[in-house]
Amino acid sequence: MSAAVHLVDPVAEAARLDPKAANLKLLWIACGTADGLIEPNRRLAAALKSKGFNVATTETPNGLHTWTVWRENLVQFAPLLFQSK
Repeated sequence: MSAAVHLVDPVAEAARLDPKAANLKLLWIACGTADGLIEPNRRLAAALKSKGFNVATTETPNGLHTWTVWRENLVQFAPLLFQSK
């Protein structure tokens, strides 16, 4: 499944999105720096930010696409679900 993600051009996909139509309060992107998806994630975050999306990113040093990294990021992300803005 993750191989298909590499076929997507994040900048081209972001260019097609409208932040007002999406109506997102926050988009959270988390990835380990040793994960093969780190560069596509960085490009996607930058493209979305340039379009005006509220994007929060976090990178786990030396992290891979593993449950340990997901668990650490979930601890940071879960409280954001309950904040009202």
